[in-house]
Amino acid sequence: MAEKIILETRGITKYFGGLRAVYNISLKLNEKNILAIIGPNGAGKTTTFNLISGVFPVSSGNIIFEGKDITKTNPAERCHLGIGRTFQIMQPFEDMSVLENITTGALFGRHKYSLKEAKQKSLEIAKRFGLFEYKDFVGSKLPLAYRKKLEIARAYATSPKVMLLDEVMEGLNPAEAREMIETIFSLRDEGISIIMIDHIMFTIKELADWVIVMNYGEKLTEGKYDDVVKSKEVIEAYLGKEETC
Repeated sequence: MAEKIILETRGITKYFGGLRAVYNISLKLNEKNILAIIGPNGAGKTTTFNLISGVFPVSSGNIIFEGKDITKTNPAERCHLGIGRTFQIMQPFEDMSVLENITTGALFGRHKYSLKEAKQKSLEIAKRFGLFEYKDFVGSKLPLAYRKKLEIARAYATSPKVMLLDEVMEGLNPAEAREMIETIFSLRDEGISIIMIDHIMFTIKELADWVIVMNYGEKLTEGKYDDVVKSKEVIEAYLGKEETC
């Protein structure tokens, strides 16, 4: 049985004035799969996330979610449909507690929770992500690894069908990275489809079902991890002469 596509972009392109940031990016995310986007800094990876999540409108191209064209919808509408994301530069609501941050996600997500229901759901999510003992801490004051967890927990609270994870491994030590890998697998096992951006190749090797390589705003190549990292053009543009895997 063929895998079902949950999210697809068709030739999405973004110009900022005369600057072409992303050009003709087409990708397909299958249900319950993990798709990784890799490439050098400035390749257009996060801009692609911003187009998928609706932060930026596309200059051209289309975004299809569960078979429906959502190109013209705004970020809130996409969140309500089931697209959640984290940010490379973590953005907790600075003056709000961990629990309040997660509750905000629950209130503005796919389900129409009452405040009481959202608070109860958030307590469960705090436990799920190892944040319960920090639930009353101000989110911006957490150590790095816990701020990463909070980013994911808040996105998870929206009840997403697709999660966009932007460099959630960056800055983690090996034990924290291992825990994050297990967290991402658990999200996938719950039925959430994932697109992730990262530079840490061993995590891409372990997690990704499919890899897209971007460079200068364009898709350089795509395929299974073992095939992609052997590509001469990928080695020259991104991995360097010594493969980082």
